[in-house]
Amino acid sequence: LPEEAAVLKEAIKSRGMNSILCVPMQSLNKRIGLLGLSARQENRQWQHEVTTLLELSGQIFVSALEHKRSE
Repeated sequence: LPEEAAVLKEAIKSRGMNSILCVPMQSLNKRIGLLGLSARQENRQWQHEVTTLLELSGQIFVSALEHKRSE
């Protein structure tokens, strides 16, 4: 993380996480949350495929929420 994220980095470390990957979830161009993964035992370089799957999972959650709201 960049130096501007020092507070976030400390919060992540204090919870025992060595690596974290988060993707935004958006509905109607509005951010409604984050979906993330964390690793406690090692520092990770997240593979592109993992990022893509996490983004797709977020889109599925958002689609389900939008469908529920429209009922």
